[in-house]
Amino acid sequence: MYHIVVFEDTNEVEVTAATWAEDGSCMRPSAAAGWTPDGVRAIFTSSKNCHVSVVSTDTSTHFSLMASFYFTALLKNILINQEFMMNQIKIIHKEIKGLYTTSSDELLLKLFPLNNRQSVEDMEAELHENPELQDTALALRGGGSLSECVGRIMTALLTHSLSKQINWRGVNGKMGFQHLQIKKLVTVAVRRNQLTSMETDRDIDLAITKWLQNASDRNGGRQERRKRSVQQRGGDC
Repeated sequence: MYHIVVFEDTNEVEVTAATWAEDGSCMRPSAAAGWTPDGVRAIFTSSKNCHVSVVSTDTSTHFSLMASFYFTALLKNILINQEFMMNQIKIIHKEIKGLYTTSSDELLLKLFPLNNRQSVEDMEAELHENPELQDTALALRGGGSLSECVGRIMTALLTHSLSKQINWRGVNGKMGFQHLQIKKLVTVAVRRNQLTSMETDRDIDLAITKWLQNASDRNGGRQERRKRSVQQRGGDC
């Protein structure tokens, strides 16, 4: 454990081992033989221990170890602060980058929802040429759960009529969603939503699959199908 101390008479700040300043006094790093300790007050205390295995009655050796400890502790603090500053710079850089991509996000969002196969093909070509557009503002649709988040994003991405022409694997003459570039749009958007940021690719894919499977039931589709079924049974009687 070490202290950062202030020498009372000169207001000089130094780093010292805690055991060398226990009684409110401490020798200065530049002290020579015959010097007496000066009064100090601790302004910071580290809880980390530092063990020195060398024992010597030689004053010069004692203060050489003391100086070595100072430089080690200071260097460690410098490195910690440097790492903190680098992380802050990365965050600032990311925020600034976000400011410059907002306009491209807005332009891309104006193309949604896609309403036919041609619009899907056009979007696929655009995303292939500019993969950075995958990081869109679709995440702003939000959602408290994975299914809700995927539902809101997919609703913003595709019209109801187009969603009925798509399934996950592309069977029965429908478009296959799993290999489209726009699937990556959904995955990225889900991960950007704070409440669903830790969802796995598999869980996201399953949520998309279920949403596509239920496309025919939305917008009154289920009620209409039940109505036709009732009418058909009535006609058979």
